Amino acid sequence: HGRALLAKTVTLPGGGNIALQDELDADKKTFIGGQYLRYTGTLKFFSPRNGFGYVLLDDGYALDASVPKELRVETAEVNAGGKQPRVMKDLKVEFGIWQTKKGQHKVYNMTLPGGLPVAQEALENRTVIPGRTFKGKVEMWVWTKGYGFILPDAPGSLPQNVKTKLTQMAEAAKTKGKEVQNPNLLYFRKPDVQRGSRVEKGGAVTFQIYVDDKGAGACEIAASGAPAGQKLGGIKAKVEH
Repeated sequence: HGRALLAKTVTLPGGGNIALQDELDADKKTFIGGQYLRYTGTLKFFSPRNGFGYVLLDDGYALDASVPKELRVETAEVNAGGKQPRVMKDLKVEFGIWQTKKGQHKVYNMTLPGGLPVAQEALENRTVIPGRTFKGKVEMWVWTKGYGFILPDAPGSLPQNVKTKLTQMAEAAKTKGKEVQNPNLLYFRKPDVQRGSRVEKGGAVTFQIYVDDKGAGACEIAASGAPAGQKLGGIKAKVEH
């Protein structure tokens, strides 16, 4: 006893999305053009610390003169795929518009173009290596700044595209005059650690690996002995020793 089961990727029967929030919004909010009408624009900035930002609406929409070109977007309306939104600016987005009871117009359900969540993974074109989970140890963990590095137990067994990315990252660092002590270290951020799992320097962990525009890194990190999220996309993950 004392254990809790967590559900992940919950859908309606047949794989449909659960849209309870949409139903609640439909009852409480007044939408400009309808709840599912989407507009495009540019996110001027968003500050998670302040809890808001502003979007500049693109030209060409036939809207009432009372709808301003610059609209406020608040944290609750940033669709970040279930994660906390990050600091952002000068980003192309799409969204709905709703009107408060006081007559203010605000952004509703802001996403990237095409409806993609405004998440780190999408912004950096992150692709997770499918079906594989690796083992390693935390080489560095700067918890005050929310980032660290993991050293895989068997760097030689990493996929070739990951090795290539690590080599490119090391070369880029050297050109900037930085010293590279170990080119096999995988970068990670606090959001890459699984909820409920605690990591510490020198601690053993299991993780998955992604590649993106910046290189390669670790994600879905769990301290060894903790549930490690062994499934990805319905495929049983293989643990690399």
